[in-house]
Amino acid sequence: MNDQRLENLLNLSLDATAKERAESEALEEGYSPATDTWELIVQYHGNLLRYQSEEIRIEPLIDGYAIVRIREPLIEAFARLEEVEYIEKPKRLVFATTMAARASCIYQVTEGAMQLTGEGVLVAVLDSGVAYYRREFRTESDQSRILALLDQITGVEYNREKINEALRAPNAQLAQQIVASTDQTGHGTAVAGIVTQIAPECDLVVVKLGRSGDYTYPRTTELMRALKFAVQKALFYNRPMVINISLGSSYGPHDGTGLLERYIDRIAQMGKLVICIGSGNEGSNSGHYYGRINGGMNGYGRRQELEFSVARYEGSLSLQIWQSYQDVYRMTLISPDGVEHVLPELGNAAVRIPITGADALIYLGEPTPYSMGKETYFDLIPTDDFLPSGIWRIRVEGLEVRNGQFNAYLPSQEARQPGTRFIRPATERTLTIPSTAGEVITVGAYDARTDSYADFSGRGYVSELGGEMVSMVKPELVAPGVNLRVLAGESGTTVVSGTSFATPIVAAGAALLMEWGITKGNDPYLYGAKCKAYLIRGARRFGGFNVWPNELVGWGALCLADSFPAVE
Repeated sequence: MNDQRLENLLNLSLDATAKERAESEALEEGYSPATDTWELIVQYHGNLLRYQSEEIRIEPLIDGYAIVRIREPLIEAFARLEEVEYIEKPKRLVFATTMAARASCIYQVTEGAMQLTGEGVLVAVLDSGVAYYRREFRTESDQSRILALLDQITGVEYNREKINEALRAPNAQLAQQIVASTDQTGHGTAVAGIVTQIAPECDLVVVKLGRSGDYTYPRTTELMRALKFAVQKALFYNRPMVINISLGSSYGPHDGTGLLERYIDRIAQMGKLVICIGSGNEGSNSGHYYGRINGGMNGYGRRQELEFSVARYEGSLSLQIWQSYQDVYRMTLISPDGVEHVLPELGNAAVRIPITGADALIYLGEPTPYSMGKETYFDLIPTDDFLPSGIWRIRVEGLEVRNGQFNAYLPSQEARQPGTRFIRPATERTLTIPSTAGEVITVGAYDARTDSYADFSGRGYVSELGGEMVSMVKPELVAPGVNLRVLAGESGTTVVSGTSFATPIVAAGAALLMEWGITKGNDPYLYGAKCKAYLIRGARRFGGFNVWPNELVGWGALCLADSFPAVE
């Protein structure tokens, strides 16, 4: 299908055969073969609900976004509806796995004269759930700090009263009979534990992300539902809220123009909210390639070959190339046996190329109403069990070159074999999505013991206007994220690293700032962009960088004590 109201990946998925979908995680995500239905993200205007039926189930989200479950034969007609503006398929999200209150200048505001605790502020943890029975999530009177716990896998919501009933059980096993929600990975428990260690009197809203019958990684649709749930709780309780998101995906143009990022930007403008998202752990994982073609200047020629190795026992593998639409390239896919396959120079077209040991499904995209970039999407599907291992190449030749830059992305490291990587990777623009959303605080990681940047931390960009005024910085801040001791599931602690755990340090810091401003009445408007601005102003610079802000650590390391405005 070549419908410009559908994103490229969805168009390619609809063109793929049942066998190709079954063998490709990227193509099958969102599709249910048993019912021949898709779960899709839709941006719309007007009254979309009038098309509700047994074959089209519409779940409105917020402000013109919906999740639609629809039978595949109806998608083409549905996309032509006047109310429908754009449709994307869901993507798989991965946790950015990995407390350093002293390094983040937090003790100065939690002790002494200010005595901030997070009282009156909600922190929403959208993650893998929480071990709610642990003491760290209770008040001194043994009541739960969790106002609401939504388990998306079971579809059950538990309020504080129900959780308190479970806490009165003599042990965690009996408590599970009352509140039957667990955290299988421990990731969400660790994130929430960091929040309550820094802001011990905040209240939590927890969403265990996932879907019924599936205990793997959640999808973007579950995250969008969780965001709606969190915002509704903030409005219901009429309290300021910080939302923590410690997961992401590598799919997309990485410029904030996807439906998920734009949805989050809309959410960020509703109520007294701050949203903190980890920049991901793709900085040193060799999943990004940067190319430039400018006619032979500065050592570059009119062609480049991006090389990537495919490890043994690799299943299907996807790859995206994003370029400026101003440029016209000829691309050639070269398999490990050296056979060259020239791609046709088309737009909005799906191509299927048979290769020894694999099939290449390729979508040649064009700009969308929301993104000026052009995408070429590759999905390599083995004809047997695994892809041919070895060095694969994509030759990019400039036919008409005005911009000359392009970026290629492999899936997140968790979704590929360790040896599957770009041969000459680039570390810049390795933020995971949705940390590329403009209205959020994007958090990277650094090592507080050595005051040095953590090489795994996702790197972003600094955009300038006229060479002077900075218009966009990602990440905005970094926080300690190396060798942190965190809660380990139902009991004990463990040591981990990653931006997942740098993010709740900033989220908890934002909660303390909002307590001072909103709960204590010093500044009732201290949320959203204003909170971000205060945190940026207090950021601490450290050694190793000559330019500030920069694409590795943004404006610097979180220093909460210096983020408060001077009060006379």
